[in-house]
Amino acid sequence: MIKEIIITTDSPIHLANKHNTNNYSGTLGYIPGSAFRGALASAYLQNINVQQEINQRFCEIGLTFNDFFKWLFLSGQVQFQNLYPLKNQSQSLVIPISARSCKRFSGFINEGNRIQRKHGVFDILLYEPENFRCRECNSPMELFSGFYESDMGQVDIGRQAKAKRRELVRTSIENETESVRQGILYSMDVLEEGEDFSGNLILYFPENWSSEIKQQVMQILDEHLNSHNAISRLWIGGDKTRGLGAIHIKLLELNPFLPSLEERFDGLQEKWGQIPNHENINIFTLTLNSDAIVLDELWRYLSVLDVDVLKHETTGTPDCCLKRWFTGTHIIGGWNMAHGLPKEDELAITKGSAFFYFTTAKKETLLPWLRSLEEEGIGERRNEGFGHIIPCHPFHQEVAL
Repeated sequence: MIKEIIITTDSPIHLANKHNTNNYSGTLGYIPGSAFRGALASAYLQNINVQQEINQRFCEIGLTFNDFFKWLFLSGQVQFQNLYPLKNQSQSLVIPISARSCKRFSGFINEGNRIQRKHGVFDILLYEPENFRCRECNSPMELFSGFYESDMGQVDIGRQAKAKRRELVRTSIENETESVRQGILYSMDVLEEGEDFSGNLILYFPENWSSEIKQQVMQILDEHLNSHNAISRLWIGGDKTRGLGAIHIKLLELNPFLPSLEERFDGLQEKWGQIPNHENINIFTLTLNSDAIVLDELWRYLSVLDVDVLKHETTGTPDCCLKRWFTGTHIIGGWNMAHGLPKEDELAITKGSAFFYFTTAKKETLLPWLRSLEEEGIGERRNEGFGHIIPCHPFHQEVAL
């Protein structure tokens, strides 16, 4: 079962990233699934009334609050995916690293106006032309990154999705006197209040749960996350004691924001057939819509999803060959609220990394495997939002021919 989560910021929020200096702290432009998961778990643990209510309502079906909590946060059967900026009605997606746009007039065509016309965004995963330059002004093409939203993922009507930000200036506090520390002034980047973020909550139920138990559990979640109570109104990020980090949640039915997998697969084959000197073979792409922590059998961090990795991570991997890829890595940290300690740093493949494969497998064999990969993800810590994959991403059909 997949539900859509919408988070609205009721105050500025600060989600520290790694690009900080001594007197400046930057923020992420989205809400990580791990941060939302931690805030929600903390709210359940701190609210005794909610725990008693769950115990009373579940007593007839043989469950307790501990059973509910373990399933939601500790079992790995519930995935809290990242929440990206929401500007219209459609969820936003990570722009793949293979995206390119004009250096002078960068942006989606749909964002332009009479004064400044944008020259469009293209993808070079399937086909990288020599000396690739802008068709409109012959300027160099450069990397184009961030998030975008559109109807069913189409690039030609896409718009960038950015959360509004501002900087706050703060003074440091003396621990002994709890007064302002002289000479220490720093600034922090925050996401503005009133900004919306959207992502998916993927729920798998234990096999021994009856339909009545599943119905009761979903009713509890729906009531808690939509009723503006102590659970739906959370605090997230840093500097919460100074008024930052207030959010409220909505749990909604998921509206499709991508074409079906079969439509994406067929569209990709059609686009591949238009490329000069293409090989007569089936193709597919895998694009990370979140960071992924992937290890090999010797517990070494990986940066590329080659065939051996796919066979190690998934079952039923068809015969395929990695043809081209655009990827990057960075360090993932964090804070463990339960232990009051920092999380161990891990190396992650950067969201937006894109991989292009040749395969001899038929469509009937490929689609079930790709579907399971899209539903289950890849790598470690999937319940925290890592490892979300989009096979045959429609973005790659905007080929720079």
